[in-house]
Amino acid sequence: MKKWLFLATLALSGCAASKQWTLPADLMQGDARKITAEAAAGGNLGKLLEHAEATVFDTDEERMAELLRAALATGKLSESERSTAEWMLHYVCEVNAVDSIAADFRFATVDKSENRLHGFMPGKPLLMMFYDPDCTHCRQVIEQLRTMNNLPDVLAVCIEASAKRWEQTRDALPESWVKAYDRSGVLANDIYVIRSMPSIYLLDDDRRVVMKNPSIEKLADHLAR
Repeated sequence: MKKWLFLATLALSGCAASKQWTLPADLMQGDARKITAEAAAGGNLGKLLEHAEATVFDTDEERMAELLRAALATGKLSESERSTAEWMLHYVCEVNAVDSIAADFRFATVDKSENRLHGFMPGKPLLMMFYDPDCTHCRQVIEQLRTMNNLPDVLAVCIEASAKRWEQTRDALPESWVKAYDRSGVLANDIYVIRSMPSIYLLDDDRRVVMKNPSIEKLADHLAR
């Protein structure tokens, strides 16, 4: 799978350490502008974003986007850091971001019909999961979702196996889920930026993104409201 790294460019930037600045204990909390301004004042903005990539990126892309925007607004990033931050913001975090309309793509279902996300099960919210049938973590998440209350209709789209392998394994998914096989090259064409699997999107009835890659805990909390 692809891995997005700030580390390589940050290692070249040579950010100066500052005795006046300490790494925030929890980057998920606090005003992003204040956090990045304090880091920039001590020459530690690159170090801050490196830590954010390691601790925030995988669990909350919205928060990572806040930190990236705030860091870019300071004007204190080196050229290589700025280039990496802009790429991460615009080509990862903002792709199919919360409140945007999810990208359309084609998929086949068990009955061999061809479908598109836009127009599929109209007027109903949808939990969309991209997965690999041979991924251990995918199987663990599937079991957690299986027991979750208030789960909307689920569209499980296999994107990382052959059609034959999908046919061999799809019956392991819950019977009520829509079992689908990607026909648009979602992974190869970066229609959705898949950094790890499973990749989960909660969509409203207009196919607008409500949650992007939430943790199971955050998804459960949202559905319980």
